Amino acid sequence: MLLVLLPDFLAPAAHRRQRFPPLGPAVVAACIASDRVRVRAIDLLLDQDLLAPNDDARDAFGDGERVLRWLHGQPDAGLEALLDRTLAALDAVGGRTADIVAVSVDRGSQGAFALALTVEVKRRFGRRIVLGGVATQRIREAMIQHGVVGADVVTRASTPGDIAHVFEVALALPEDRRGAPVEPIDQVVTLVRGGRQAARAGTGWPMPDFSIYDLDRYCRDPLAPELAADAPYAGQLGRTLVLPYHFAFECQFSCAFCQNGGTQENKPVDEVVRDLARLSERWETREFVFFDTQINLLAPALSQALLAAGLDLRWSDSYRVRPREPGDLELMVRAGCASLTVGVESASDAVLKAMVKGHRSEHATELVREAASLDVMLRVNLLSSYPGETRDDFQRTCDWIQAHAPAIDDIAPSSFYLTADSPIGRDPERHGLRVRGPRSLGGTDKFRKVFDSLAYDEVGGVTWEEREPLLQQSEERLHAAWLRGRGALAQLPAFPPALMLALRRRFGRCAEARAEVRRWLNPRDPRTQPDALRTPP
Repeated sequence: MLLVLLPDFLAPAAHRRQRFPPLGPAVVAACIASDRVRVRAIDLLLDQDLLAPNDDARDAFGDGERVLRWLHGQPDAGLEALLDRTLAALDAVGGRTADIVAVSVDRGSQGAFALALTVEVKRRFGRRIVLGGVATQRIREAMIQHGVVGADVVTRASTPGDIAHVFEVALALPEDRRGAPVEPIDQVVTLVRGGRQAARAGTGWPMPDFSIYDLDRYCRDPLAPELAADAPYAGQLGRTLVLPYHFAFECQFSCAFCQNGGTQENKPVDEVVRDLARLSERWETREFVFFDTQINLLAPALSQALLAAGLDLRWSDSYRVRPREPGDLELMVRAGCASLTVGVESASDAVLKAMVKGHRSEHATELVREAASLDVMLRVNLLSSYPGETRDDFQRTCDWIQAHAPAIDDIAPSSFYLTADSPIGRDPERHGLRVRGPRSLGGTDKFRKVFDSLAYDEVGGVTWEEREPLLQQSEERLHAAWLRGRGALAQLPAFPPALMLALRRRFGRCAEARAEVRRWLNPRDPRTQPDALRTPP
Protein backbone atom coordinates (compact mmCIF):
# COMPACT_ATOMS: atom_id res chain seq x y z
CA MET A 1 0.00 0.00 0.00
CA LEU A 2 1.23 3.47 -0.85
CA LEU A 3 0.07 6.06 1.67
CA VAL A 4 0.04 9.55 0.14
CA LEU A 5 0.38 12.59 2.39
CA LEU A 6 -0.87 15.62 0.53
CA PRO A 7 0.79 19.02 0.42
CA ASP A 8 -1.26 22.02 1.42
CA PHE A 9 -0.50 24.73 -1.11
CA LEU A 10 -2.16 27.32 1.14
CA ALA A 11 0.10 26.55 4.10
CA PRO A 12 2.62 29.18 5.23
CA ALA A 13 6.30 28.36 4.83
CA ALA A 14 6.63 27.76 8.58
CA HIS A 15 4.31 24.76 8.26
CA ARG A 16 6.84 23.07 5.99
CA ARG A 17 9.84 24.11 8.06
CA GLN A 18 8.40 22.62 11.23
CA ARG A 19 7.26 19.33 9.71
CA PHE A 20 7.25 16.26 11.96
CA PRO A 21 6.82 12.70 10.65
CA PRO A 22 3.00 12.80 10.32
CA LEU A 23 1.34 10.93 13.16
CA GLY A 24 -2.05 9.97 11.70
CA PRO A 25 -0.73 7.90 8.79
CA ALA A 26 1.76 6.17 11.11
CA VAL A 27 -1.17 5.14 13.32
CA VAL A 28 -3.17 3.97 10.28
CA ALA A 29 -0.21 1.85 9.16
CA ALA A 30 -0.05 0.24 12.60
CA CYS A 31 -3.81 -0.45 12.57
CA ILE A 32 -3.65 -2.39 9.29
CA ALA A 33 -0.31 -4.12 9.88
CA SER A 34 -0.30 -7.78 8.87
CA ASP A 35 1.73 -10.31 6.92
CA ARG A 36 -0.33 -9.40 3.85
CA VAL A 37 0.13 -5.64 3.98
CA ARG A 38 3.31 -3.62 3.56
CA VAL A 39 2.89 0.15 3.85
CA ARG A 40 5.10 2.83 2.38
CA ALA A 41 4.43 6.56 2.69
CA ILE A 42 5.28 9.50 0.46
CA ASP A 43 5.09 12.92 2.09
CA LEU A 44 4.46 15.35 -0.75
CA LEU A 45 4.96 18.33 1.56
CA LEU A 46 8.68 17.52 1.44
CA ASP A 47 8.76 17.50 -2.37
CA GLN A 48 10.47 20.79 -3.21
CA ASP A 49 9.99 20.36 -6.97
CA LEU A 50 6.25 20.02 -6.46
CA LEU A 51 6.05 22.97 -4.07
CA ALA A 52 8.29 25.30 -6.09
CA PRO A 53 5.50 26.95 -8.16
CA ASN A 54 3.65 27.91 -5.01
CA ASP A 55 1.66 30.80 -6.50
CA ASP A 56 0.39 28.59 -9.31
CA ALA A 57 -0.53 25.90 -6.82
CA ARG A 58 -2.44 28.31 -4.60
CA ASP A 59 -4.40 29.52 -7.59
CA ALA A 60 -5.04 26.00 -8.91
CA PHE A 61 -6.01 24.20 -5.71
CA GLY A 62 -7.14 27.03 -3.47
CA ASP A 63 -10.16 27.46 -5.74
CA GLY A 64 -12.59 24.53 -5.58
CA GLU A 65 -14.65 25.92 -8.45
CA ARG A 66 -11.62 25.88 -10.73
CA VAL A 67 -11.06 22.19 -9.97
CA LEU A 68 -14.72 21.43 -10.67
CA ARG A 69 -14.54 23.20 -14.03
CA TRP A 70 -11.52 21.06 -14.90
CA LEU A 71 -13.35 17.90 -13.85
CA HIS A 72 -16.16 18.85 -16.25
CA GLY A 73 -13.74 19.07 -19.18
CA GLN A 74 -12.38 22.61 -19.17
CA PRO A 75 -8.62 22.48 -19.93
CA ASP A 76 -6.36 23.93 -17.25
CA ALA A 77 -2.65 23.83 -18.10
CA GLY A 78 -1.44 25.00 -14.69
CA LEU A 79 -3.52 22.51 -12.74
CA GLU A 80 -2.58 19.68 -15.09
CA ALA A 81 1.15 20.49 -14.84
CA LEU A 82 0.99 20.19 -11.05
CA LEU A 83 -0.86 16.90 -11.30
CA ASP A 84 1.73 15.63 -13.80
CA ARG A 85 4.51 16.37 -11.30
CA THR A 86 2.57 14.73 -8.49
CA LEU A 87 1.80 11.56 -10.46
CA ALA A 88 5.46 11.32 -11.48
CA ALA A 89 6.45 11.45 -7.79
CA LEU A 90 3.94 8.70 -6.95
CA ASP A 91 5.08 6.58 -9.89
CA ALA A 92 8.69 6.83 -8.71
CA VAL A 93 7.79 5.14 -5.40
CA GLY A 94 5.53 2.41 -6.78
CA GLY A 95 2.16 4.10 -7.02
CA ARG A 96 1.40 2.50 -10.38
CA THR A 97 1.78 -1.04 -8.99
CA ALA A 98 0.47 -0.63 -5.43
CA ASP A 99 -2.52 -2.75 -4.43
CA ILE A 100 -4.01 0.31 -2.74
CA VAL A 101 -3.21 4.01 -3.00
CA ALA A 102 -4.43 5.59 0.25
CA VAL A 103 -4.72 9.38 0.38
CA SER A 104 -4.65 11.16 3.74
CA VAL A 105 -6.45 14.51 4.08
CA ASP A 106 -5.32 16.55 7.10
CA ARG A 107 -7.15 19.84 6.45
CA GLY A 108 -10.22 21.01 4.61
CA SER A 109 -7.99 23.23 2.46
CA GLN A 110 -6.57 20.06 0.87
CA GLY A 111 -9.97 18.90 -0.38
CA ALA A 112 -9.78 20.26 -3.93
CA PHE A 113 -6.32 18.76 -4.49
CA ALA A 114 -7.41 15.42 -3.00
CA LEU A 115 -10.39 15.27 -5.34
CA ALA A 116 -8.33 16.08 -8.44
CA LEU A 117 -5.48 13.75 -7.49
CA THR A 118 -7.66 10.71 -6.83
CA VAL A 119 -9.38 11.20 -10.20
CA GLU A 120 -6.01 11.24 -11.97
CA VAL A 121 -4.61 8.27 -10.00
CA LYS A 122 -7.66 6.24 -11.01
CA ARG A 123 -7.43 7.36 -14.66
CA ARG A 124 -3.68 6.83 -15.10
CA PHE A 125 -2.82 4.04 -12.65
CA GLY A 126 -6.16 2.22 -12.33
CA ARG A 127 -5.45 1.39 -8.68
CA ARG A 128 -7.84 0.85 -5.78
CA ILE A 129 -8.02 4.15 -3.89
CA VAL A 130 -8.93 4.85 -0.27
CA LEU A 131 -9.47 8.45 0.84
CA GLY A 132 -9.61 9.22 4.56
CA GLY A 133 -9.10 11.98 7.10
CA VAL A 134 -10.92 15.28 7.58
CA ALA A 135 -13.50 16.84 5.23
CA THR A 136 -14.06 13.48 3.55
CA GLN A 137 -17.84 13.82 3.61
CA ARG A 138 -17.62 17.00 1.52
CA ILE A 139 -15.32 15.26 -0.99
CA ARG A 140 -17.64 12.24 -1.16
CA GLU A 141 -20.67 14.48 -1.81
CA ALA A 142 -18.79 16.34 -4.56
CA MET A 143 -17.85 13.05 -6.25
CA ILE A 144 -21.45 11.85 -6.27
CA GLN A 145 -22.93 15.22 -7.27
CA HIS A 146 -20.55 15.68 -10.21
CA GLY A 147 -20.34 12.05 -11.29
CA VAL A 148 -16.61 11.87 -10.58
CA VAL A 149 -14.78 8.54 -10.70
CA GLY A 150 -11.82 8.55 -8.34
CA ALA A 151 -11.56 7.13 -4.84
CA ASP A 152 -13.25 3.76 -4.37
CA VAL A 153 -13.60 4.18 -0.61
CA VAL A 154 -14.13 7.54 1.08
CA THR A 155 -14.22 7.04 4.82
CA ARG A 156 -14.40 8.75 8.18
CA ALA A 157 -13.16 5.65 10.02
CA SER A 158 -11.55 6.78 13.26
CA THR A 159 -11.06 3.71 15.47
CA PRO A 160 -8.49 0.92 15.08
CA GLY A 161 -11.11 -1.71 14.22
CA ASP A 162 -12.90 0.50 11.71
CA ILE A 163 -9.64 1.51 10.03
CA ALA A 164 -8.59 -2.13 9.63
CA HIS A 165 -12.04 -3.04 8.27
CA VAL A 166 -11.93 -0.27 5.66
CA PHE A 167 -8.75 -1.64 4.15
CA GLU A 168 -10.04 -5.22 4.21
CA VAL A 169 -13.04 -4.02 2.19
CA ALA A 170 -10.80 -2.07 -0.19
CA LEU A 171 -8.55 -5.08 -0.83
CA ALA A 172 -11.60 -7.16 -1.72
CA LEU A 173 -12.70 -4.72 -4.44
CA PRO A 174 -11.87 -5.54 -8.08
CA GLU A 175 -8.60 -3.95 -9.20
CA ASP A 176 -10.28 -2.35 -12.20
CA ARG A 177 -13.29 -1.00 -10.28
CA ARG A 178 -14.71 2.32 -11.50
CA GLY A 179 -17.74 3.60 -9.66
CA ALA A 180 -19.21 5.75 -6.91
CA PRO A 181 -17.33 5.75 -3.60
CA VAL A 182 -18.41 3.42 -0.82
CA GLU A 183 -18.21 3.93 2.94
CA PRO A 184 -17.77 0.60 4.75
CA ILE A 185 -18.36 2.10 8.19
CA ASP A 186 -21.82 2.61 9.67
CA GLN A 187 -21.01 5.29 12.20
CA VAL A 188 -23.16 5.44 15.31
CA VAL A 189 -22.46 8.81 16.88
CA THR A 190 -22.81 9.12 20.65
CA LEU A 191 -23.66 12.63 21.80
CA VAL A 192 -22.76 14.10 25.18
CA ARG A 193 -23.54 17.39 26.88
CA GLY A 194 -24.10 20.31 24.56
CA GLY A 195 -24.71 18.02 21.58
CA ARG A 196 -21.02 17.19 21.15
CA GLN A 197 -19.75 13.84 19.98
CA ALA A 198 -18.31 11.56 22.63
CA ALA A 199 -14.56 11.04 22.49
CA ARG A 200 -13.16 7.91 20.88
CA ALA A 201 -12.21 5.11 23.25
CA GLY A 202 -8.61 5.31 24.37
CA THR A 203 -7.99 1.58 24.36
CA GLY A 204 -6.89 -0.59 21.45
CA TRP A 205 -4.68 1.96 19.71
CA PRO A 206 -1.40 0.51 18.46
CA MET A 207 1.98 2.20 18.71
CA PRO A 208 2.56 4.43 15.64
CA ASP A 209 4.60 2.78 12.90
CA PHE A 210 7.14 5.38 11.79
CA SER A 211 8.99 2.83 9.65
CA ILE A 212 6.75 3.88 6.75
CA TYR A 213 8.83 7.09 6.46
CA ASP A 214 12.38 7.91 5.52
CA LEU A 215 12.95 9.50 8.93
CA ASP A 216 16.25 11.02 7.89
CA ARG A 217 14.23 13.59 5.92
CA TYR A 218 12.64 14.81 9.17
CA CYS A 219 15.92 14.92 11.10
CA ARG A 220 17.08 18.54 11.03
CA ASP A 221 18.63 21.39 12.95
CA PRO A 222 15.48 23.05 14.36
CA LEU A 223 16.97 26.56 14.45
CA ALA A 224 18.46 26.82 10.96
CA PRO A 225 15.12 26.83 9.05
CA GLU A 226 13.85 29.73 11.16
CA LEU A 227 16.71 32.03 10.09
CA ALA A 228 17.54 34.09 7.04
CA ALA A 229 19.94 32.48 4.59
CA ASP A 230 22.74 34.90 5.53
CA ALA A 231 22.38 34.49 9.31
CA PRO A 232 25.77 33.78 10.95
CA TYR A 233 24.50 30.66 12.73
CA ALA A 234 27.01 27.79 12.52
CA GLY A 235 24.69 24.88 13.32
CA GLN A 236 25.56 24.57 17.01
CA LEU A 237 22.35 22.69 17.90
CA GLY A 238 22.91 19.94 15.35
CA ARG A 239 20.36 17.69 13.68
CA THR A 240 17.71 16.02 15.78
CA LEU A 241 14.64 13.84 15.26
CA VAL A 242 11.46 14.79 17.12
CA LEU A 243 8.59 12.30 17.03
CA PRO A 244 4.90 13.13 17.50
CA TYR A 245 2.65 11.11 19.80
CA HIS A 246 -0.98 11.26 20.90
CA PHE A 247 -2.62 9.63 23.90
CA ALA A 248 -5.57 11.85 24.93
CA PHE A 249 -8.69 12.02 22.78
CA GLU A 250 -10.86 15.14 22.77
CA CYS A 251 -11.39 17.34 25.83
CA GLN A 252 -13.73 17.11 28.82
CA PHE A 253 -14.03 20.90 29.01
CA SER A 254 -16.49 22.91 26.94
CA CYS A 255 -15.13 26.28 25.83
CA ALA A 256 -17.91 28.12 24.02
CA PHE A 257 -15.90 28.70 20.83
CA CYS A 258 -14.44 25.20 20.43
CA GLN A 259 -15.84 22.34 18.34
CA ASN A 260 -14.03 19.81 20.55
CA GLY A 261 -14.97 18.97 24.09
CA GLY A 262 -17.49 17.27 26.33
CA THR A 263 -15.61 14.09 27.16
CA GLN A 264 -12.02 12.89 27.15
CA GLU A 265 -10.62 9.39 26.78
CA ASN A 266 -6.99 8.36 26.94
CA LYS A 267 -4.67 5.47 26.32
CA PRO A 268 -3.73 3.72 29.58
CA VAL A 269 -0.72 5.46 31.09
CA ASP A 270 1.35 2.27 31.36
CA GLU A 271 0.76 1.64 27.65
CA VAL A 272 1.83 5.21 26.83
CA VAL A 273 5.08 4.76 28.73
CA ARG A 274 5.79 1.44 26.97
CA ASP A 275 5.17 3.06 23.59
CA LEU A 276 7.47 5.97 24.35
CA ALA A 277 10.22 3.67 25.60
CA ARG A 278 10.05 1.53 22.47
CA LEU A 279 9.89 4.50 20.11
CA SER A 280 12.79 6.19 21.87
CA GLU A 281 14.96 3.08 21.67
CA ARG A 282 14.08 2.12 18.10
CA TRP A 283 14.47 5.56 16.56
CA GLU A 284 17.22 6.82 18.87
CA THR A 285 15.46 9.96 20.01
CA ARG A 286 14.45 11.30 23.40
CA GLU A 287 12.32 14.16 22.16
CA PHE A 288 8.56 13.99 21.64
CA VAL A 289 5.83 16.48 20.82
CA PHE A 290 2.47 15.29 22.14
CA PHE A 291 -0.52 16.37 20.04
CA ASP A 292 -3.25 16.33 22.67
CA THR A 293 -6.04 18.88 23.15
CA GLN A 294 -4.90 19.28 26.76
CA ILE A 295 -3.49 17.01 29.47
CA ASN A 296 -4.21 18.83 32.73
CA LEU A 297 -5.89 15.94 34.53
CA LEU A 298 -3.63 13.28 32.99
CA ALA A 299 -0.28 15.00 33.47
CA PRO A 300 0.39 13.98 37.11
CA ALA A 301 -0.15 10.25 36.47
CA LEU A 302 1.85 10.36 33.24
CA SER A 303 4.70 12.20 34.93
CA GLN A 304 4.85 9.75 37.81
CA ALA A 305 4.88 6.81 35.39
CA LEU A 306 7.67 8.35 33.29
CA LEU A 307 9.75 8.93 36.41
CA ALA A 308 9.13 5.40 37.67
CA ALA A 309 10.22 3.99 34.31
CA GLY A 310 13.42 6.03 34.36
CA LEU A 311 12.83 7.43 30.87
CA ASP A 312 14.99 10.46 30.24
CA LEU A 313 12.71 12.18 27.71
CA ARG A 314 11.97 15.78 26.79
CA TRP A 315 8.43 16.49 25.74
CA SER A 316 5.89 19.16 24.94
CA ASP A 317 2.09 19.19 25.04
CA SER A 318 -0.96 21.45 25.31
CA TYR A 319 -2.12 22.64 28.71
CA ARG A 320 -5.00 24.68 30.10
CA VAL A 321 -4.41 27.50 32.55
CA ARG A 322 -6.74 25.60 34.89
CA PRO A 323 -7.40 23.11 36.46
CA ARG A 324 -4.08 22.26 38.08
CA GLU A 325 -2.92 21.47 41.58
CA PRO A 326 0.09 22.91 43.41
CA GLY A 327 3.16 20.93 42.44
CA ASP A 328 1.75 19.59 39.15
CA LEU A 329 4.01 21.68 36.96
CA GLU A 330 7.11 20.91 39.01
CA LEU A 331 6.33 17.17 38.74
CA MET A 332 5.90 17.48 34.97
CA VAL A 333 9.26 19.23 34.67
CA ARG A 334 11.01 16.46 36.61
CA ALA A 335 9.42 13.98 34.19
CA GLY A 336 10.82 15.78 31.14
CA CYS A 337 8.28 18.50 30.27
CA ALA A 338 10.34 21.19 28.54
CA SER A 339 7.66 23.29 26.85
CA LEU A 340 3.91 23.80 26.84
CA THR A 341 1.32 25.38 24.58
CA VAL A 342 -1.15 27.22 26.82
CA GLY A 343 -4.58 28.55 25.87
CA VAL A 344 -4.66 31.92 27.60
CA GLU A 345 -6.99 33.39 24.90
CA SER A 346 -7.72 36.73 26.61
CA ALA A 347 -6.70 38.87 29.58
CA SER A 348 -10.22 40.24 30.02
CA ASP A 349 -12.12 38.39 32.74
CA ALA A 350 -15.41 39.35 31.10
CA VAL A 351 -14.34 37.78 27.80
CA LEU A 352 -12.91 34.70 29.54
CA LYS A 353 -16.24 34.21 31.31
CA ALA A 354 -18.11 34.46 28.01
CA MET A 355 -15.71 31.90 26.53
CA VAL A 356 -16.32 29.53 29.48
CA LYS A 357 -12.54 29.16 29.80
CA GLY A 358 -12.55 28.31 33.49
CA HIS A 359 -9.81 30.75 34.49
CA ARG A 360 -9.24 34.45 35.15
CA SER A 361 -6.38 36.58 33.90
CA GLU A 362 -4.62 36.41 37.27
CA HIS A 363 -4.47 32.61 36.92
CA ALA A 364 -2.74 32.95 33.55
CA THR A 365 -0.20 35.29 35.12
CA GLU A 366 0.44 32.76 37.91
CA LEU A 367 1.01 29.98 35.37
CA VAL A 368 3.43 32.03 33.27
CA ARG A 369 5.43 33.02 36.34
CA GLU A 370 5.59 29.46 37.65
CA ALA A 371 6.61 28.13 34.23
CA ALA A 372 9.37 30.74 34.05
CA SER A 373 10.64 29.80 37.51
CA LEU A 374 10.79 26.14 36.41
CA ASP A 375 12.38 26.91 33.02
CA VAL A 376 9.42 25.70 30.96
CA MET A 377 9.31 27.38 27.56
CA LEU A 378 5.84 28.59 26.57
CA ARG A 379 3.79 29.07 23.45
CA VAL A 380 0.63 31.03 24.19
CA ASN A 381 -2.62 30.89 22.22
CA LEU A 382 -4.62 34.13 22.06
CA LEU A 383 -8.13 34.58 20.66
CA SER A 384 -9.11 38.09 19.58
CA SER A 385 -12.33 39.62 18.24
CA TYR A 386 -14.52 37.37 20.37
CA PRO A 387 -18.20 38.39 20.25
CA GLY A 388 -18.78 41.13 22.80
CA GLU A 389 -15.08 41.96 23.19
CA THR A 390 -14.67 45.72 23.67
CA ARG A 391 -11.68 47.88 22.82
CA ASP A 392 -10.77 47.93 26.51
CA ASP A 393 -10.99 44.13 26.66
CA PHE A 394 -8.68 43.80 23.69
CA GLN A 395 -6.23 46.36 25.06
CA ARG A 396 -6.01 44.38 28.32
CA THR A 397 -4.87 41.37 26.30
CA CYS A 398 -2.31 43.45 24.40
CA ASP A 399 -1.00 44.85 27.69
CA TRP A 400 -0.86 41.39 29.26
CA ILE A 401 1.09 39.76 26.44
CA GLN A 402 3.50 42.70 26.34
CA ALA A 403 4.11 42.48 30.09
CA HIS A 404 4.77 38.73 30.02
CA ALA A 405 6.56 38.54 26.66
CA PRO A 406 10.08 37.88 28.06
CA ALA A 407 8.83 34.54 29.45
CA ILE A 408 6.92 33.54 26.30
CA ASP A 409 8.89 32.17 23.36
CA ASP A 410 6.08 32.03 20.80
CA ILE A 411 2.50 33.18 20.45
CA ALA A 412 -0.33 32.02 18.23
CA PRO A 413 -2.85 34.84 17.86
CA SER A 414 -6.06 33.89 16.10
CA SER A 415 -9.14 35.97 15.54
CA PHE A 416 -12.40 34.26 16.47
CA TYR A 417 -14.15 32.16 13.84
CA LEU A 418 -17.64 30.74 14.29
CA THR A 419 -18.30 27.05 13.63
CA ALA A 420 -21.71 25.43 13.58
CA ASP A 421 -20.69 22.56 15.89
CA SER A 422 -19.33 24.73 18.72
CA PRO A 423 -21.58 25.64 21.68
CA ILE A 424 -21.82 29.23 20.43
CA GLY A 425 -22.62 27.99 16.92
CA ARG A 426 -25.34 25.61 18.09
CA ASP A 427 -27.14 28.37 19.99
CA PRO A 428 -25.96 31.69 18.51
CA GLU A 429 -28.93 33.71 19.76
CA ARG A 430 -28.05 32.87 23.35
CA HIS A 431 -24.61 34.36 22.73
CA GLY A 432 -25.98 37.46 21.02
CA LEU A 433 -25.20 36.45 17.44
CA ARG A 434 -27.20 36.28 14.23
CA VAL A 435 -25.72 33.87 11.66
CA ARG A 436 -25.48 35.30 8.15
CA GLY A 437 -24.29 32.19 6.31
CA PRO A 438 -20.98 30.71 5.13
CA ARG A 439 -17.93 32.89 5.59
CA SER A 440 -15.72 33.59 2.59
CA LEU A 441 -12.13 32.73 3.51
CA GLY A 442 -9.13 34.15 1.69
CA GLY A 443 -5.34 33.99 1.89
CA THR A 444 -3.85 32.03 4.76
CA ASP A 445 -7.25 31.97 6.50
CA LYS A 446 -8.16 29.11 4.15
CA PHE A 447 -5.40 27.15 5.87
CA ARG A 448 -5.75 28.48 9.43
CA LYS A 449 -9.52 28.62 9.89
CA VAL A 450 -12.17 25.91 9.68
CA PHE A 451 -13.41 25.70 6.11
CA ASP A 452 -17.10 25.88 7.00
CA SER A 453 -16.75 28.95 9.24
CA LEU A 454 -19.79 31.22 9.42
CA ALA A 455 -20.30 34.97 9.02
CA TYR A 456 -22.36 36.63 11.75
CA ASP A 457 -23.66 39.89 13.18
CA GLU A 458 -23.68 40.76 16.86
CA VAL A 459 -27.29 41.47 17.80
CA GLY A 460 -27.50 45.18 18.57
CA GLY A 461 -23.77 45.55 17.96
CA VAL A 462 -21.07 45.10 15.33
CA THR A 463 -22.08 43.86 11.88
CA TRP A 464 -20.02 41.36 9.88
CA GLU A 465 -19.05 44.10 7.42
CA GLU A 466 -17.64 46.12 10.32
CA ARG A 467 -15.99 43.14 12.02
CA GLU A 468 -14.33 41.34 9.11
CA PRO A 469 -11.71 44.02 8.24
CA LEU A 470 -10.58 44.09 11.88
CA LEU A 471 -9.90 40.36 12.28
CA GLN A 472 -6.41 40.21 10.81
CA GLN A 473 -5.55 43.59 12.31
CA SER A 474 -6.28 42.26 15.79
CA GLU A 475 -3.92 39.32 15.24
CA GLU A 476 -1.18 41.66 14.02
CA ARG A 477 -1.63 43.99 17.00
CA LEU A 478 -1.25 41.09 19.45
CA HIS A 479 1.92 39.96 17.72
CA ALA A 480 3.28 43.52 17.76
CA ALA A 481 2.57 43.80 21.50
CA TRP A 482 4.50 40.58 22.13
CA LEU A 483 7.48 41.88 20.15
CA ARG A 484 7.46 45.18 22.06
CA GLY A 485 7.55 43.30 25.33
CA ARG A 486 10.42 41.09 24.17
CA GLY A 487 12.88 43.96 24.10
CA ALA A 488 16.28 42.70 22.95
CA LEU A 489 14.77 39.23 22.48
CA ALA A 490 12.60 40.57 19.65
CA GLN A 491 15.49 39.91 17.26
CA LEU A 492 15.09 36.17 17.90
CA PRO A 493 12.74 34.06 15.81
CA ALA A 494 9.71 32.53 17.47
CA PHE A 495 10.67 29.17 18.94
CA PRO A 496 8.56 26.27 17.62
CA PRO A 497 8.23 23.19 19.89
CA ALA A 498 11.09 21.22 18.28
CA LEU A 499 13.44 24.16 18.82
CA MET A 500 12.31 24.55 22.42
CA LEU A 501 13.11 20.88 23.06
CA ALA A 502 16.53 21.17 21.42
CA LEU A 503 17.42 24.28 23.42
CA ARG A 504 16.32 22.70 26.69
CA ARG A 505 18.44 19.66 25.83
CA ARG A 506 21.52 21.83 25.47
CA PHE A 507 20.93 24.46 28.18
CA GLY A 508 19.81 24.12 31.77
CA ARG A 509 18.07 27.49 31.91
CA CYS A 510 15.73 29.24 29.49
CA ALA A 511 17.53 32.56 29.95
CA GLU A 512 20.82 30.91 29.03
CA ALA A 513 19.26 29.39 25.90
CA ARG A 514 17.82 32.71 24.73
CA ALA A 515 21.08 34.53 25.39
CA GLU A 516 23.08 31.92 23.51
CA VAL A 517 20.80 32.08 20.48
CA ARG A 518 21.28 35.86 20.46
CA ARG A 519 25.02 35.32 20.53
CA TRP A 520 24.88 32.76 17.70
CA LEU A 521 22.97 35.24 15.57
CA ASN A 522 25.06 38.29 16.50
CA PRO A 523 28.56 37.01 17.25
CA ARG A 524 30.18 40.45 16.85
CA ASP A 525 27.67 42.43 18.91
CA PRO A 526 29.24 43.28 22.31
CA ARG A 527 25.76 43.34 23.86
CA THR A 528 25.42 39.59 23.27
CA GLN A 529 28.64 38.66 25.06
CA PRO A 530 28.43 36.93 28.45
CA ASP A 531 29.47 39.95 30.54
CA ALA A 532 26.82 42.14 28.91
CA LEU A 533 24.09 39.55 29.48
CA ARG A 534 24.59 39.10 33.21
CA THR A 535 21.65 40.22 35.31
CA PRO A 536 22.71 43.28 37.36
CA PRO A 537 22.65 42.84 41.16
